[in-house]
Amino acid sequence: MEKAKEVVKKIKPDDFLNENISEIFSGLKKYLKDRKSEINIKSLSKKFDGDTKDLLSELYLWDFDRGSEASDQESEIEKELDEIVDRLIKDSVKRQLQILSDEIKIAETKKDESELEKLMKKFDKLSKSLL
Repeated sequence: MEKAKEVVKKIKPDDFLNENISEIFSGLKKYLKDRKSEINIKSLSKKFDGDTKDLLSELYLWDFDRGSEASDQESEIEKELDEIVDRLIKDSVKRQLQILSDEIKIAETKKDESELEKLMKKFDKLSKSLL
C-alpha cells in the first residue's frame, strides 16, 4: 500500500498518453489518498465504466508470478515498478520538450522575443530534469 501511495505522488495524469490509463490513474490516486487497507479491486472498479472499467479489469488480471518466493517476488515487482515510473516520467518530459521545441520555432518565426525567452527558460528547466 505504501509503495502505491509513493508511486502516485511521482506521476501526473498527463504523463500518460492513453486517456483511459490516465483516467484509471486519476481514480487510483483519489482512491489511495486516505486509504489505510489494501486495494480492493471491486470497490476501485466501481469508480469507472465502459472501456476504462474493462481496461482496469484486464490490467488487474496480469500475472506477476515468476515462480519466485513471495518476498523475492514483491521486491522484484517494486524494482520493476520504480523502473517503469522513471521511464514514464522521462517519456513525458521528452514529449513536453518536443512541444516546447515546436513552440520555440513558432516564436522564432514570429520574432516574439519575450515569448521566445519564456519558452527557452521552460525548455532549459525541463531539460535539466532529465539529467
